[in-house]
Amino acid sequence: MTFRSVWHLQLTQKVIDNGIPVPGLSRTTLESLDAQELEQCVYRAVRLRRRWFSPPEEARCRRIDFGDGQITQLRFLQSHGYSYLVALRKENTRQRLWEASCWDVQTDTPTCVARRSFRVSATYAFRFNADSTSPIVLAAQNG
Repeated sequence: MTFRSVWHLQLTQKVIDNGIPVPGLSRTTLESLDAQELEQCVYRAVRLRRRWFSPPEEARCRRIDFGDGQITQLRFLQSHGYSYLVALRKENTRQRLWEASCWDVQTDTPTCVARRSFRVSATYAFRFNADSTSPIVLAAQNG
């Protein structure tokens, strides 16, 4: 059994009072979170702090060649236990060609696991799905 008050106390005294940032907390209040959400906030904050202060030799630097064109959006996504980087790139502005690519970034050498090129009209909209359980990651709509 998890007590909300225990995690609220841990989050306020061990994290917030020590100036440790809490990822994902900017648009909500502590009062609106249940025990499980408070627990997740504590663990995310502690992991972030540990990574931030880890020695440089533990940090991994990777380079990804997305190809020619302008990167308009990059998003890290967690889905079904995997971490991905999704890139949205303008290939050719005059012909309105775009490319969406999905990269597996859990390995030492990032690997492109999906790539799709498409053409859009003058008005367009792109939206990333925040639901990590959904098989849909990116939606594109021509206007």
